[in-house]
Amino acid sequence: MKLNILEFLQQLEKISEDITTKDNYIYAKLNILEILRQLEKTPEYIKIKDLKHGYSYKIYALNAFAGIWIENFKGFLIARYKCGDKPYPFIEYHWDHEDGGTAKPFELIEKSPFKIDGDPWNLPDEKKQAVLEYLEELERRHPLIPGYDSVKERKLASIRFEERLKRGRNSNRTPIWKILKDNPNLKI
Repeated sequence: MKLNILEFLQQLEKISEDITTKDNYIYAKLNILEILRQLEKTPEYIKIKDLKHGYSYKIYALNAFAGIWIENFKGFLIARYKCGDKPYPFIEYHWDHEDGGTAKPFELIEKSPFKIDGDPWNLPDEKKQAVLEYLEELERRHPLIPGYDSVKERKLASIRFEERLKRGRNSNRTPIWKILKDNPNLKI
């Protein structure tokens, strides 16, 4: 069955209630996984030639769901979490990138307030922090899946990964409640 991506994104509205209801948490998580599988498979997304440099888009990508299109990289600047609670600037290449990509844009959100013409990794620290905060807020205001806080989930997964690295390979995983209890000032 071919799925029209706009219809699919509209169907997500009904799932958002399941995500916020504690009794349906497992069901909602399974729905999220199915949604992400469908987004990865769909051939319907904005092509490179139709993207505007410096504009923000709602994207399906390996490491984020919102990004700023950087034309000379043929990719999206995102706030990526890998290890710990601090994001860093990263480029997710467009799905159609000649070297292979991991990002499919679905919707233009707005013109980014930042002018990024050079290497996004070498931004001055103050501007880099402002861009990262903007990208996180953008992803929260325009979630790919309504009701799903993907920034929080990515951040928690990154914190868990850092904890696992500290303990070594054969240690048990620290439950999220313990991480949050032991770090009361952690902003998520």
